Amino acid sequence: MDLHNYIILFVNTCVGICVGAGVLLLGELFGRKGKASPEATKTMGRPGPAILLFFFVFFGAVCLIPWVVIYRQCAQVGFSLFLPFLSFILVIGLALLYALKKGSLEK
Repeated sequence: MDLHNYIILFVNTCVGICVGAGVLLLGELFGRKGKASPEATKTMGRPGPAILLFFFVFFGAVCLIPWVVIYRQCAQVGFSLFLPFLSFILVIGLALLYALKKGSLEK
C-alpha cells in the first residue's frame, strides 16, 4: 500500500471516531435526564421482533454486498468464496433459529 491508501484509511478512521463521539455527545446533551423507573427497565431488556428481523436482514446485507463485489475478482484467480458464504449464511440462520426458539420474535 502506498501513502495515499494510508491517508484514506486514516481519514475514514477519524470520521468514524468523530461520528461515534458526536452521537454520544448528542445523547448526553439532549437525552433523557434522571433515572428510569423500575417498570421501564424491565421492558427495555428484550428487543422487539421488528428490531431483530431488521438486524438479521441488515447484517446480512452489509456482509454480503462486499462479498458480491469481490466474488468475480476471486473467481478469476481460482479462489472460491462459496464455502465462506455458506458458513456465513449458516451462522445467520442458526442465530435466527435461536431467536425463534427463545421466543424473541413473538410479540
